[in-house]
Amino acid sequence: ERQRAQRIDRAVEKFLTAIKNRFGTVPRAWRTVFDPEAEGKIEKDEFVKAARALQPDGPVFAVWQRLSAGHGFLTLEALDPSLPESLEAFRRQATQAFGSMEAWFRRCGPQHNHGRMTLTEFLKACAPISTSVNEKRLFDYLDADGDGVVGLDEID
Repeated sequence: ERQRAQRIDRAVEKFLTAIKNRFGTVPRAWRTVFDPEAEGKIEKDEFVKAARALQPDGPVFAVWQRLSAGHGFLTLEALDPSLPESLEAFRRQATQAFGSMEAWFRRCGPQHNHGRMTLTEFLKACAPISTSVNEKRLFDYLDADGDGVVGLDEID
């Protein structure tokens, strides 16, 4: 049983590595392949179809079982559990530095683009904060609709 669990752990790690290698971040893969309709969760058949396209020879059903934890659906947070923590750490650091997320956004964000920022602008706005998170991964997570920009409403 222990060997089986270790094999599944390795399969999950290999699967997540394949996702990151192909898409750069788990959130980008989630929005591109797994949940392009932005429903927030996927069921087994949707996962299997997408996973088979990414890793045809992988133990897809075992990976599903581990990631879904028996819930019958899968979320982005199940694929990358540290994302909510990263967002909270980012919000905390920005608020400590600027008093509020809105103050950070207004002071460090672009003065154009109708209160929205691209990845490049987001990375630049993060520079004054000593963040402990991967800002590109965080941007991909925040960009829920995948349009390449985030606004204060998505961040705060």
